[in-house]
Amino acid sequence: MQEIRFFEDVLKEKVNAHVGRQWARSIRFTLDRRGIPKEAEVSPEFKHFLAGEEPEV
Repeated sequence: MQEIRFFEDVLKEKVNAHVGRQWARSIRFTLDRRGIPKEAEVSPEFKHFLAGEEPEV
């Protein structure tokens, strides 16, 4: 877990480059399943991203 934190900035840059704008502000790593957002907490924009749809500009 500690080692993957070293790649947090690289991951954010790659996600933002793929999306085409400053979209990911932070990445949270957890081993606790309770720390994973519930579907109701996930933004519609993120759902579209996961579905492979083009981002709205």
